[in-house]
Amino acid sequence: MKRFLVIIFPLLFSNLITLGNAGPPMALLREIMFDNSGNWSVELYLYQGYFIDSIWIESSSGGALVTSYTLIAPDDLTVINNSNLSTPITFNSEGDYIIIRSGGSSYSHYDSIAFGNYPGSILDCINTGVSYAFIEIPGNGWSSGFSIDTTPTMGYLNDTSGAVAYFSGTAYKVNGEVFTGGEIVFVPEELSITIGPDGTFDHPIFARRYQCDEIRIIEYSPYSYADYTIIPMEFCALPGSTIQEDFVTTGLVGTTVIPVTKDPLVIVSPNPFSSAITFFWAASAFNPDDITELCIFDQQGKQLLKERIRIGLQKYQWNPEIHLPSGIYIYQLIINGKAVSSGKIVRI
Repeated sequence: MKRFLVIIFPLLFSNLITLGNAGPPMALLREIMFDNSGNWSVELYLYQGYFIDSIWIESSSGGALVTSYTLIAPDDLTVINNSNLSTPITFNSEGDYIIIRSGGSSYSHYDSIAFGNYPGSILDCINTGVSYAFIEIPGNGWSSGFSIDTTPTMGYLNDTSGAVAYFSGTAYKVNGEVFTGGEIVFVPEELSITIGPDGTFDHPIFARRYQCDEIRIIEYSPYSYADYTIIPMEFCALPGSTIQEDFVTTGLVGTTVIPVTKDPLVIVSPNPFSSAITFFWAASAFNPDDITELCIFDQQGKQLLKERIRIGLQKYQWNPEIHLPSGIYIYQLIINGKAVSSGKIVRI
């Protein structure tokens, strides 16, 4: 999962868009599938694929170099099997791990998952007739991770069809009252779930096994978050299934309140639990008739976002695309055509 570090500095935007390139080349694991005979295929996303010098794929049986591949436009995907390797390797479809190592432009990258009944795997609910796919789940913030997928999309961008379960229940405070808003963040599953005004939640989740004894509650007025222990829960979420469990907090681990600065824009990244960036502001800092826009650029000046924001909402959440590489990005808040706030976001 991509993470962000936010750096705020005075308005010097014209000097920022000349920084280095947008990110290093890398091969990212996106899906692994087995057919009825146990033959395997692996889908990779190749960021800046033309600059990748080598790709190594490994299982518990051994590893081999990728000697050839075909790039699938327009999404820079490729599907690898034994015909693309220097030496054939095998995967145990009942349970194994996969490691992808890639290198290029003096940079190396490592990606891996365990699946099925391999020790440490959380993708162990079912292991036949499925793939294991990296997906994004939308919501108040996008959550991304691997999921059991009953409708593989090898060679195409992954979607949530056949790859999510549905999780509902109520979130209770230590004193027995319900939380009346905010977000629940699984620790360490990196999944964000919105709480309704009545304390209930109903949200798609990754199809996989969950084991949780601690959560984070994020609240927005003012922005703060608190970590709680809960009555432990463990369940296997099968694709298409419905899970009903309550979060019952039993103790407070700690609370953090984000201070408000003089800058009209306060930026919060609930790192490390979400790749989303949330921009907050006080409505009193703006006039109701102000035309207010938020813009985000890469280092070459390419505009990634230009969004008219509604002052009364007092927040805007940017959910960057999953393929957005590591690197520095620039935000700019514009009111009535004039930039009033600017800063750097470092995606790590």
